[in-house]
Amino acid sequence: MAQFTDPTIKGIFYKSCALIVASKALTIASPFALKIVVDSMMVSGNAFNLNHALLGIGAFGGARLIGIGFSELRMTYITEII
Repeated sequence: MAQFTDPTIKGIFYKSCALIVASKALTIASPFALKIVVDSMMVSGNAFNLNHALLGIGAFGGARLIGIGFSELRMTYITEII
């Protein structure tokens, strides 16, 4: 517990906690982009818009990529503590 009295270690710990929350939130939220694309394809009466599909798939990929980036950045912070 003596490690957590150092302000530098505390800052790294809090940053890593914020990064893991952001990473997991993006990982959980990313499938909703695909759900929006699928739901827009199921609506009858509306013409299928390829731009919406591409944007939804891009949002899914971007959310996953940023989530993985946050997770990797968190691991670099944790290695400074260990």
